[in-house]
Amino acid sequence: MKTLSIVAVLMAVMVGLVSPVVGDETSKALAMADKAKGALAMVSVTVTNDLDASKEQSFAGPAFCVNAKKRILVTLIINPNLSPERIKSIETITVGIDRKKLKSELVGIDTGTGLSFIKVLDESEWTEVQFAPSSNLKTGDMVTSIGLMTNVATFPPYVGTAYVSAQMRIPDHLVRVTGGTLTGRCSPVFNSAGRAIGIVGRQVPESWQMQGQRGYTKVPVMGDTASRYFWPVEEFVHVWRNMPKNGKASRRSWFGVANFGDGKEDVLKALGLGDTPLVRVEKVIPGFSAAEAGLKEGDYITGVNGKGLEKLGTAALTRMHFVKSLLRAKAGVKFELTVRRDSSERTISVTTTEQPLGTGSAPRYVNKGIGLLVRERVAIEKLVNPELHDDGVVVLATAQSSAAAAAGLKPGDVIYLVEGQKSKHAGIFTQLLEKALRDTSKCKMQIHRGTGDHEIIVRVIGVVPGKGQ
Repeated sequence: MKTLSIVAVLMAVMVGLVSPVVGDETSKALAMADKAKGALAMVSVTVTNDLDASKEQSFAGPAFCVNAKKRILVTLIINPNLSPERIKSIETITVGIDRKKLKSELVGIDTGTGLSFIKVLDESEWTEVQFAPSSNLKTGDMVTSIGLMTNVATFPPYVGTAYVSAQMRIPDHLVRVTGGTLTGRCSPVFNSAGRAIGIVGRQVPESWQMQGQRGYTKVPVMGDTASRYFWPVEEFVHVWRNMPKNGKASRRSWFGVANFGDGKEDVLKALGLGDTPLVRVEKVIPGFSAAEAGLKEGDYITGVNGKGLEKLGTAALTRMHFVKSLLRAKAGVKFELTVRRDSSERTISVTTTEQPLGTGSAPRYVNKGIGLLVRERVAIEKLVNPELHDDGVVVLATAQSSAAAAAGLKPGDVIYLVEGQKSKHAGIFTQLLEKALRDTSKCKMQIHRGTGDHEIIVRVIGVVPGKGQ
């Protein structure tokens, strides 16, 4: 009880410092903090280094429970571009003096929002943060967030209270607050009625002036434990309905267009499109819904399902919002696109599918003896860049002072021939490389770099390196 009272006093002090909340609103803020602190925890993740096991990296950050029965927590600490196969271990650390380390595992990563879901494997009790289906925010509404002081050993909870000052689309929906500050990244945000309506996520740099010998200089600054922006629930509620699973990163949807662009002003005027919000089709991939439906490069998409595209502050933001909306759709969703081609308008029906596997999911091979890490080329690369070699593996990294680095191999190189034979995938590359090193202690490779081809010879002196060494 003594510990709880200290925490409550700390929360009360923090509320008084960051916000002019008084009377009933103060009581509500403290009640929210007391109720939600049982949902908060720290998550620690350890990832491997393929080339050097001694350089494993660990990082930690706050999380909170969204399913108490299944002990599911959500966090923003994991980079959505991180290959889940590199995660060696996950621990959930409870809050307080008697904190515990609980064995945990990755449920999945939503690549669209960056939210990762963690399951606590050890028996434990949690309070669940339940989100309202919509935020229904308006300017002047009071909001309160609950976070953890990550720079203090016991991770005490603290609160931040402020008022909605603006809502923006850039292109994600961000809410800005004033009259106080919110707590740090991955804090749940509540309205004055105590309903969870947001998460502290992306921040926009604030412009500050710093005085120097030559006058004032503008410096962009973002707070670490004090935040001014949060995502309303509308930005991520779709993830709750389709939570990633099986320890994988979710695959986004598409209909076979690799790139979208903005229209050129003179062309839009000639077509009579002027200020019409639109996106330009840049790259149609054969074999997918867009190509089969007749969508062509150079077409302008001006509407979806009978409605015009939402117009944001700039053409780039309008395009980014359109792409984001597409990525959020499930596979198998049908879209009726309003398309302008030359001077005519038509409707083209496309159906979404999962995007082909990305580079983060490609099979990898590491040879520690020569300090080389490669991955297979994936289908999306071959589809988007058909001019590249069909065969080959891509260099991801070379160890410092290694034989691979000394030979001149660089990240991004495509190794398409090993000792004159095609390295069609990681398995064949592995066999060819290890045989050459075993037989002659050297290996000749043909690589593609930029716009040219080069010959590289990796030479090893001493112990012949093999797989896993």
